[in-house]
Amino acid sequence: IRVPYSPARLKAAVIKTIAANPFKECYLKIIITRGEAKSHGLDFGNAAGKPAVIILAEELKEYPQKLYAAGWKAVISSIPRAEIPTSRLKSLCYLDNALAKEEARRQGAGEALMLDEKGRVAEGAVSNLFIVKLGTIYTPPMEEPILAGITRNLVMKLAKQSAISLEEKTILPKELYNCDECFVTLSGAGIVPVTKIWNRKIGGGKCGPVTHQLIALYQSETERQN
Repeated sequence: IRVPYSPARLKAAVIKTIAANPFKECYLKIIITRGEAKSHGLDFGNAAGKPAVIILAEELKEYPQKLYAAGWKAVISSIPRAEIPTSRLKSLCYLDNALAKEEARRQGAGEALMLDEKGRVAEGAVSNLFIVKLGTIYTPPMEEPILAGITRNLVMKLAKQSAISLEEKTILPKELYNCDECFVTLSGAGIVPVTKIWNRKIGGGKCGPVTHQLIALYQSETERQN
């Protein structure tokens, strides 16, 4: 899809959207569609006119501070993260993620961890995954069917700047249960510890020291950018 706006014009539209809302802090989502359809069907040539740009603003409410100490419970979803052309794209095809998230909700969990078709840990339904073992952070590589999350990239940058050892590598489910710490990253909450997978506590059931350090670095960086 060819974006109909230049980066400068898109930035101006974002600023105008922010100004039109009363929120002190807000969550923004930019959606670009191929445009109106001339008739039914999946043919790309069926689109009429220019692509449509939609900018949504929603009030960003702070997550409770106790979340960053107590963390989330996670489950391993029965819904696989498929290796398909859209698996590395931020698109509106959310059905698999929504089904995985519903599994988590039914189990009283905050997040569902999804495996790829080879049984390797890929990412969360709405997050990127990291584990810590013996002081080193590990996260699935981009060769896996995962999204290149903005928060994921920032956390990796902050870890490297702080001389925290970090590697991108394949993660197996058994490594989740044997890790010292586990956390996920997502744009709204930032960094959230995962302190329980199913009913097994991770890191004694509380936020670990490496995760705690990264949360402090992340909060400092986001405040600086604001």
